[in-house]
Amino acid sequence: TLGSNRRKILFPYFNFPYNQIPEFKTIYRPHGFWEFQPLIPRSAGIEAIEDLFRLFQRYGCSPPLCGVKAHSRDNSMISYSNDGYSIGGMFPVKGKNLENVGAFARAVCEYTMECGGQIYLAKDELLPRDIFLKMYPRFQEFLDVKQQVDSTELFASDMYRRLLKPN
Repeated sequence: TLGSNRRKILFPYFNFPYNQIPEFKTIYRPHGFWEFQPLIPRSAGIEAIEDLFRLFQRYGCSPPLCGVKAHSRDNSMISYSNDGYSIGGMFPVKGKNLENVGAFARAVCEYTMECGGQIYLAKDELLPRDIFLKMYPRFQEFLDVKQQVDSTELFASDMYRRLLKPN
């Protein structure tokens, strides 16, 4: 919530606001989109959010659809939480050079890390491992628990293999 205008809304409306747009899933057809949702800490200031949008512009990747959400910190091991704001953007794939997409992704991730923020892992496919390890410093605690309850790695996603799996 921003200011004193607090109201309760259902979880799906908060977490998935784009789904309220009729025919939303067809907007980016046939090429699709990729999505980022960096979370910038409130302590970084409004200037950090403005600079993030300037970074989008510099790479020619201003999202035509964007949402901003307020977040609170929690104490989970690899939780996407901080006292700050997330900026969820959907970026059309059409007309983008994959090399430029990689450079853009790295720049957004580095900038978010420099601000003390995080990238939302559930919407990520481009976060580099070296930046993940800095953004989520409690990752080893998570790996220790995972080893205890899933030593055979029965439950392992592509994201786990890309970001967390020990070499």
